[in-house]
Amino acid sequence: MKKEENETGPDPRDLFDKKKYNTLLIGREGFTTGEQDLSDELEVLFEANLSRERAEAIFDLIKIKGNAAFLVSVIRAMSSDEHKAILCAACWESGLDFSTEFLFFTELVCAEHYRLAMEALTVLQSSENIPPVAMRDSCVSLLRSSKHHHTELVEEALSFFSGLSENTDG
Repeated sequence: MKKEENETGPDPRDLFDKKKYNTLLIGREGFTTGEQDLSDELEVLFEANLSRERAEAIFDLIKIKGNAAFLVSVIRAMSSDEHKAILCAACWESGLDFSTEFLFFTELVCAEHYRLAMEALTVLQSSENIPPVAMRDSCVSLLRSSKHHHTELVEEALSFFSGLSENTDG
């Protein structure tokens, strides 16, 4: 006789079945207490019925914690492109400076997943600081040489970098 799920709970193996559950694993070895807390909040961003008020509170926390490098490391560790897109949105929504990570976000602009590419482009466009000329040149080279999936987003990124070059002395 098969046991009812409510008697014993779900089979733990089912928790890793993408068709049944959406499980996020963030390796937390070596995290500081602040990074642990921020990770907990980032996981909330993946909830289906997240209110705008709760999301904005998380964006404010990200800004207060001010750890852009940590957020980028979490995005790099994600396997889900949809989760990466949500975290990229958190990047620009938080207002942190990601200008040192322009090459990383430029790579994401070339992604197959449209929302991820669009959110990564928004991170670039919302940066208040302009990266060095060498980094901008690397980003332009990457955009021109990569196999990209969304030509309009890549063209917009190229236009963005062209505008940076025209408006700065380098």
